[in-house]
Amino acid sequence: MWKKIIELSVLSAFLVSLLSLPSSAFVFGVKGGVSLASFGHEGPALSGFSFNSRTRLNGGIYFSFELFKGLALQPEILYVQKGFHFKSTESEEAFDYSYDYLEIPVLLKHYFGASDAKISPYVFAGPYFGLNTLARYENTSDETKYGLGSSTEDFEYGISAGAGIMLKAGPGEIQIDGRYDAGLNKLAKKAGEPGYGRTRTWLITIGYSFSPGKNNKSQTFPQSVNTATRPTVKSEPVPGAEITIEQLEPVVIKSSGKTNAKTDEKGGFSVIIPADVFNKLGSEFKLLFTIKPLQPAKYPVETNQVKVTLKKEAGPKYDFIVTWEKLTVKANKGCFAVNPKAQQ
Repeated sequence: MWKKIIELSVLSAFLVSLLSLPSSAFVFGVKGGVSLASFGHEGPALSGFSFNSRTRLNGGIYFSFELFKGLALQPEILYVQKGFHFKSTESEEAFDYSYDYLEIPVLLKHYFGASDAKISPYVFAGPYFGLNTLARYENTSDETKYGLGSSTEDFEYGISAGAGIMLKAGPGEIQIDGRYDAGLNKLAKKAGEPGYGRTRTWLITIGYSFSPGKNNKSQTFPQSVNTATRPTVKSEPVPGAEITIEQLEPVVIKSSGKTNAKTDEKGGFSVIIPADVFNKLGSEFKLLFTIKPLQPAKYPVETNQVKVTLKKEAGPKYDFIVTWEKLTVKANKGCFAVNPKAQQ
């Protein structure tokens, strides 16, 4: 009993250590699905009996930490039901063996395609460690259940590998995958028992994940430097303006080319940073906007350039609105401001 409590405490400490990381550092998700459980018996043959697979359930939570472009570390905490159907070949006698585990896979996950793609296939592999929480068998004819705790190993460990597909959906992603769990140690402690062998399990799951650091994009944009600290007496949008966009910091584009945009009738425009550039950015970076209004005389300014600091976690798409701000009643000229577009 005390051994089980200590083992559960170790697993709980592992979970707490994951949750203590900064929210912007990982993706959190929940998943569930079916387990197609089978079994490879070893040791002396059990004459007159056959082993068959069972369909059971699994579910839990997972965390994904990006290591490099397209490569992530994904620890999971799952409850996985395994087992097998044990049937006599000479009579109607049959038994359902159930082995349930609190399982922790630690997977390396590789995504294919651009980081901002709407659909991304992936593959993954890694070890798993399971703590046995239930071990019993049931006589299917009279539904009598018998415990197997004393004859079953407390832990199972093995290798997990699989593939799946990620679909962008709302603020997060839907992930659908299939994996194969190959147990490396035997379930029963002694040879000659039906459970003396290794599990072989297919897990089919569907899950939904999101990044806690991206819950409120409207708070991630600072105001442009022109109006961050000064009140204005007049503010109006600048429609039809040509916007020239240059990257200031960090410098990752070795090109003299500039990206252009144009404001709509409400002064709005969007910037979408290409995946190959976005993946190289730090947590913050700066853009310089040069604004060329359709009617320059209507918007007199000292300078037509505005510098804005952005947070990577809000991207790769950023929505802005360009306004002309008059700072005082007596001033003849105002200034341009580039601020985040209000979230709908």
